Amino acid sequence: MVGHVKDRSGGWKKSIWWLLPFVYLIYYLTAYRSITWWDSAEYSLAAATLGVAHPPGSLLLTLMGYPLSWVIPVDSIAFAYNLLAAVLAVLTLALTAGLIRIATTADADYKQWPLLVASASAILTLGFGLTLWRYAIKFTPYVLTPLFTVLIVLALLRVVRENQVDRSIFRFLFLTGLLLGLDISVHRTNLLLAPAVLVAILLLQKRLRYRWRTWLSPILGGCLGLSLHFLIMLMASARPFLNASNPTTLSRFWNYVSLKQYGGGLLVNLWPRKDEFFSGQVMDYINDFADTFLYNAGPLSFIREAALLVGLFGAVILWKRKRKIAVLLTSLFLLSSAGAILYFNVPENFFRSMDRHYLPSFVIFAVFLGVGSHQLLVWAGSKRHSLAGTAAVSILITLLLALPVSQLWARFDQVNASNRNFCRQFAVDILEQMQPNAIILTGGDTDTYPLWYMQQVEKVRPDITILNVPLLNTDWYRDNLLQREPGFPIEFGVNEMDSLQPISWSDTTVSFPVDPPNYDPMLPDDATWPSKIAMEVPPTIEAGYLLVSDQFILNLIKNNQWRRPIYVASSATGSNLRYLSNYLRVEGFTQLLLPLPVSEAGLGPLKENLFEKYDFAGIDDPNVLIETPTRWAYHNLYPAFAQLVLSEYDSGEVDSALVSLDRMNSVLPIERLQPSESMTSNLKQLESALREEQLR
Repeated sequence: MVGHVKDRSGGWKKSIWWLLPFVYLIYYLTAYRSITWWDSAEYSLAAATLGVAHPPGSLLLTLMGYPLSWVIPVDSIAFAYNLLAAVLAVLTLALTAGLIRIATTADADYKQWPLLVASASAILTLGFGLTLWRYAIKFTPYVLTPLFTVLIVLALLRVVRENQVDRSIFRFLFLTGLLLGLDISVHRTNLLLAPAVLVAILLLQKRLRYRWRTWLSPILGGCLGLSLHFLIMLMASARPFLNASNPTTLSRFWNYVSLKQYGGGLLVNLWPRKDEFFSGQVMDYINDFADTFLYNAGPLSFIREAALLVGLFGAVILWKRKRKIAVLLTSLFLLSSAGAILYFNVPENFFRSMDRHYLPSFVIFAVFLGVGSHQLLVWAGSKRHSLAGTAAVSILITLLLALPVSQLWARFDQVNASNRNFCRQFAVDILEQMQPNAIILTGGDTDTYPLWYMQQVEKVRPDITILNVPLLNTDWYRDNLLQREPGFPIEFGVNEMDSLQPISWSDTTVSFPVDPPNYDPMLPDDATWPSKIAMEVPPTIEAGYLLVSDQFILNLIKNNQWRRPIYVASSATGSNLRYLSNYLRVEGFTQLLLPLPVSEAGLGPLKENLFEKYDFAGIDDPNVLIETPTRWAYHNLYPAFAQLVLSEYDSGEVDSALVSLDRMNSVLPIERLQPSESMTSNLKQLESALREEQLR
């Protein structure tokens, strides 16, 4: 059993199981109460609707989460998924303790009580390190990856341990292949460990090494595990809302598996390096390793290198006493650390770390940490009957347990996400502010998946069509749109949708006739409709081509004939949509496309949104950590507030302008959201000018 350790007398003594509820309680207390940015929103949507997430996806995570949607209320399902992530993380820690047991009980110096202390120190240090803890509180594939790592390592250790009968070795080789094959349905990070199967086979006795069953067993297991991934074709054929790449045929399925959407070839691109290897890519790993094992602040900062030193000591002990286990674990560690650095080839200034893909190596290092801690305790305990020995044991136990305790104490507020509701509130604010039957153009993960989740799972504003502009360049996304909305205002049919390609284009003026909208645009009383509007549309590809997404948007404007309001998320109004800028009225998180120049459109509902409709809870609370995506999302409101203030100032309403400025400073404190230097400078200049005007 993993959770118990057998002592020399043959009896069973309780092990670290009593720690696991405590770890789960910490994860529960710090878990997100709803969705958060990036993968959390997407995989929660996939699990709740049995959808197909973007490649490589996580079929197993989706299948694990889907049954919860049958019994959990929709407004609590995201929290339930986050708690499922916590369960997976705790199970990973329990099995990691099992790895430590195997590595230490194989040693002649094995002792019961040192093993309990060493296991507790190692798994709690791993569990309360930033990396695993951050993924234990939100629903993503990255918490399932280390669980599969432990299972794979357990199977391989059973292969290389001595005194195994032949049939048992074949069974565990098959299991290893099965787990590696299944990992493609997790998130495929553990496939980096596949060469360790060869290492394990080479460590076998010669009579086993050359048997055909030895080599065939992991191959058959791998094929069986890989076959599960074909379920994606069945799921896609049901036409779920989230159906990335629409892998309903073998060719589309291969495109999905090979990551064609992102370049294909399974993204194997080892050279040239996309960033400085040592100062950029290796340091990315080292920083994440430090976040997990090397606590570096507070009154216990003097022990920050202890975990590294004890872990390295544990590796040395294994090499000295159990060479086969040492060879296997070292190979696995190098494959999951150096291998991950080489394979993922992180680009320069990439917007986030690859920490999630380093978790397998952290699990294996925790085993080294446990082995090293155990040996130190054994040495100190051998003299525990003397006063000096008792003192040495007491000090060592205190230091080993101080590693996770210090991390828990220091990291709790940093990790605690129970009071962060920014992502959900952002999505609700956008959806609720729009007029009925609207269409909104979004630009990326942060302004798309949260909206999709809230609409499809929690049924907030199902009347709205959410279009991701970059995905409009893919045939499968356009096909999915027409399948869901056959009456969508576009003149392209299904066949034409499939054949759309970038077209040769030069700077062109595109005109649209204007009819009074079927909705209330909230214009000034003196506003008049022009007979037509004209947009200067430049090429969107340097060589002089117009992207399919731009063709689609222009066709939509033409065929919509102002019947449905069209919004653009403020986060999506970059250079690719600059031809719309003269006709987009800022309304907060969104901008409304109007059939007259924006200079004549007035403020519309801007002030109402900023003062009444939007919920800024937590933004100004210093006890709530603001993540980078939250900053990006709310940075879009600074220009909106500035426009409101300037408009009121130009109208001679200086007092109202100051009230609006004070509102901005109150709900969007600059020191918390940290906008760019240029934006900060502009806002300060605006405030200075208004204060001077007030004194006149």
